[in-house]
Amino acid sequence: MIRTKNEFLSLWRAGKLGNRLRTWKTLDEAEGYDGLFSIRDGRPNSNLCRYNVPRDGIDRAVAEMTALGGRGLYFGEMAPDHRLTIQGEFLDGEQHGQVFNRSLTYSTEKTQMKRVTQWRHTEGAAAVAILRSYLDGNSYDDLLTLQTKYPDHVIEFSAYECCLGDVPGRNTIIWELRGRY
Repeated sequence: MIRTKNEFLSLWRAGKLGNRLRTWKTLDEAEGYDGLFSIRDGRPNSNLCRYNVPRDGIDRAVAEMTALGGRGLYFGEMAPDHRLTIQGEFLDGEQHGQVFNRSLTYSTEKTQMKRVTQWRHTEGAAAVAILRSYLDGNSYDDLLTLQTKYPDHVIEFSAYECCLGDVPGRNTIIWELRGRY
């Protein structure tokens, strides 16, 4: 059971919760990466972040975020949203006293999750069929492993038309596992 956002972040940063995009504590650690960056506030529950920041715009973005109270900023590889195929949340189990039967809330919009305008929902065999049609075999197996290891947790994910992330041969990124926090 993951009980807090801090516990989740610790497991996620250690690479114990499936495939994820690369992250770096410092810009020096990202040497050799020439793509766009996301910059996130390291404080739990902070919504302070910047997306699609080119390397030459990082100093300005960091200064702006620091002025807004950002602390413990870290850098991440940007997801190729133009290659997004499906994203959403999957839950098979109980949350807050309600039982969910392979519940899938999803979107196929090619945008960041927080910018999605229309969500769809399905459950049971239909949810499994949708996941199997978008997630490659390795990614689908990883999702089932997470569901078994962390029952009653929401699995937040995005799948792409290409392999990406820090685990080879996967087309799906795991963004978060939420227990009861």
